[in-house]
Amino acid sequence: MGLSAAFNVQLHVPALRPEEVARVLRQQECFELRDIPEAVDALGTYCGKEVPIKKLLLWLEMARQELPDPTAKIPLAAWQTVLQDLSS
Repeated sequence: MGLSAAFNVQLHVPALRPEEVARVLRQQECFELRDIPEAVDALGTYCGKEVPIKKLLLWLEMARQELPDPTAKIPLAAWQTVLQDLSS
C-alpha cells in the first residue's frame, strides 16, 4: 500500500512470551488474579506460545464486549469462547 514510505521509522515489536502475557493481564486487571495462569494457558492452547501485543489487547476487548459491565473481570469461560472463535 505504500504506507511505509510515509513514515521515517519502522519499529519491530516482538511477540509476547507467556510470562509477559501474564504481566499484561495483571496490569490490565481484566481477570481475577487466580485466573491469570489459566487464561495464559488457554491463550497458548488456542493461539500459540507467542502473541503480538496488539492482538492480545484486541482479544481482551472482544471478551469484554460480551460482559454486561465492561469494567467487570472477564470470566474464563468468556475468554475461552473468544479464543475458540478466533482459532476456528
